[in-house]
Amino acid sequence: MVAVRVDLVPLFDALEARDERTTISQIAYILEQDIAANVLAGRLALPAALGDREGNAVPALVAAGRLGDWARVVPPGPEPGAQLGRKRIPGVGLVNAATYAAPAITFGLHNDHPKLPE
Repeated sequence: MVAVRVDLVPLFDALEARDERTTISQIAYILEQDIAANVLAGRLALPAALGDREGNAVPALVAAGRLGDWARVVPPGPEPGAQLGRKRIPGVGLVNAATYAAPAITFGLHNDHPKLPE
């Protein structure tokens, strides 16, 4: 089992504020900490699932996570900084999916949810 060892609150705050610049920097930072794209997408999908009224946010995040994991296996080039760049590649899809899912994530984080059966 893989745990997210970084604080996601700044990312959630950026998504709530619709601050794209901070969202990009937070996702890049998280990916640089060797958090897999699908793990980050899953952490974003949990509140999105609670707030997604249309059913599109979670599939977008899942697709971005899977594509991000695939992109990380592409070997880095010989240029300086290629290894760090390879870690950041999944950020493109994750930023797009997270920005798209931001309303559902925000709603899922801040609103009451129906009680589930015990």
